Amino acid sequence: MFLVAVVSFVIALASAGLPPTTKDVITIQSQQHPEVSISYKKTCICDTTVNAYAGYVHMPSSYTGESYNASLFFWYFEARNDPEHAPTTMYFAGVPGESSTYAVVSEGGICTVLGDSATTEENAWSYNQYSNVL
Repeated sequence: MFLVAVVSFVIALASAGLPPTTKDVITIQSQQHPEVSISYKKTCICDTTVNAYAGYVHMPSSYTGESYNASLFFWYFEARNDPEHAPTTMYFAGVPGESSTYAVVSEGGICTVLGDSATTEENAWSYNQYSNVL
């Protein structure tokens, strides 16, 4: 009886700790390097006027030559003006230790987090005004 209780507890604990299954994720395999893939989904962080996507570039150790796999996170924001013809800009944070994800909601990012830490406002000077931003 004790064993059944322990096993039941472990199963309940393990299932409660699992992340939810993802929905609407698109995965594309590289044609040149089939072991490399990109998975992404449409998202919205604070600017509802443009299409935005979040995802990962997955590179296994067999591709990178390292002893570990690498999954690089990205956000992609379409330009507010004519995204079909706009150039694409890759933005990286400017100083050591600064997170590029923080820059999305500050500096030249698409929005700014307000003082209450719960709301945002559109950044009129955002890099994605006339450029798609990765």
